[in-house]
Amino acid sequence: MFWQQTIIWIAFNTQGQIINVFVGQCGSQMSSAFWELFCIEHGIDPEGCPVFWEGQSGDDLDEGRDVFFEETESGGFSPRTVIMDTEPLVIDEIRAGVYRSLFNPQRLLSGSEDGAGNFARGFYQLAAQHAPQFAATLRRVAETCDLLEGICFFHSYGGGTGSGLLMETLKPSFTALHDTIDGEYPKANKFDLGVYPDYDQALSVLEPYNAVLGAASPYKPDCISLVLQNRAIMDIYERELNVACVTYSHINRLLAQVYSGITAGFRFYSSLTSTLVELQTNLIPYPSMHYLMSSFYPLMSPAVYDSTSESSHAYPNCCSDYTSDAALTGALDAVLYNYSAELSAEMLLQEALSDRFQLALGVSPIEDSVTLSCALLYRGDVTPSVINAAVDEWKRSGRLKFADWSPCGYKASDLIGCCRQPMVVIKATGMVSTPLCITALYNGTLVKSTLTGIGNDFIALKNRKAFYYWYLYEGMEECEFDEALNDFQSLMQDYEIIDESARKARKKVELHC
Repeated sequence: MFWQQTIIWIAFNTQGQIINVFVGQCGSQMSSAFWELFCIEHGIDPEGCPVFWEGQSGDDLDEGRDVFFEETESGGFSPRTVIMDTEPLVIDEIRAGVYRSLFNPQRLLSGSEDGAGNFARGFYQLAAQHAPQFAATLRRVAETCDLLEGICFFHSYGGGTGSGLLMETLKPSFTALHDTIDGEYPKANKFDLGVYPDYDQALSVLEPYNAVLGAASPYKPDCISLVLQNRAIMDIYERELNVACVTYSHINRLLAQVYSGITAGFRFYSSLTSTLVELQTNLIPYPSMHYLMSSFYPLMSPAVYDSTSESSHAYPNCCSDYTSDAALTGALDAVLYNYSAELSAEMLLQEALSDRFQLALGVSPIEDSVTLSCALLYRGDVTPSVINAAVDEWKRSGRLKFADWSPCGYKASDLIGCCRQPMVVIKATGMVSTPLCITALYNGTLVKSTLTGIGNDFIALKNRKAFYYWYLYEGMEECEFDEALNDFQSLMQDYEIIDESARKARKKVELHC
């Protein structure tokens, strides 16, 4: 009996730790929303002290803290994170914000100048100044981990720091003159959550250059890379949540919910769970095809419900709108809304795999694309048998077309899918909390329509050699533009081959019928 208990204890406590790295202005702003949510989910106040929220048990709050947080000598908790930007503005807001006591100040890194929205400046110039300190800080965080399972990066591909500097720090050690992330942690699983520019509404004319140069960088690890776009998330807020003026604070808080849904199975008790390496193994059929689309459902506005539907679970003085003018004037109350309507696993699956809730813009509908693999991450009051029944019914409908060489398709019953801990929603997110939600990750040719628009903008600029000077001045060579475009177009051709083979297979079936 003793050895059985020992095995169970070891199995429960071998969950590894994850370091979350936020780079650039976009990444630094995302960090505020992410740690705000994680602190509430794990019962940690802005000072880093454990606290018990009404309606949550001690076991709910204690389990999984070690994945994202480390315990300090004083008995508090500090995030396993590195937040870095080459300019001081956003980092200084964090240092003076509501959560200033939560973070270890040595892990908040900033410089005195920005990347000027230029990949070459971040890669060749700023990296020489900041990469050694960045790598050294990450090493110190890693040394606090008993079992480092993965490193997750949050950044924008359209800027100079989030694209150029990060790609330079990911160089293999034998090609770099200083310690690098990939050189020191070659076996640590990487997870990339990158915001790509909106090809029809770019904030800077240089964004297509930066995005393609960053995505096609030879130093970019072949890890899971979520493709996200601000315009798609804004459309969801305007259409589904009736928010007239969508801010970056809204976008970052929704992305925090998505990442929380992905990692909930690592941090809380789950009937079905997996590790980062299992996600990567099952979702990426080829190293180059590591770009994933994602969706989250349900997204429901609190405005459509009566005020009596609000829960009494309130989190006082635990969140602030870091992107507003009132960022440093005080904390805002965060209220957990509850939605009492019944949500079935099948309904969530149908909506999550529809075009309405995609977190990146796609020209073609999802039904016309070919899916290579799909992960369904349910969270809330649902059983594995119900999930399996919903997946089987969805497979029979044939609405998603899987590649014929990928018979496994969905990854729910054998990989991930069922975390019993329900979602927690902060009032400022602009949505309600539901007893059941789903985060869907899928790899397929749908991402081609998203990336093609960015590639076309790159080609339009490159054909005129527009703004070449700004890149060549920082140390780039003209051939690097050609190499990046060739690699990018090669990836698009791979997706096109899959689409074409699927079309031929459907024609054969139609002829036989």
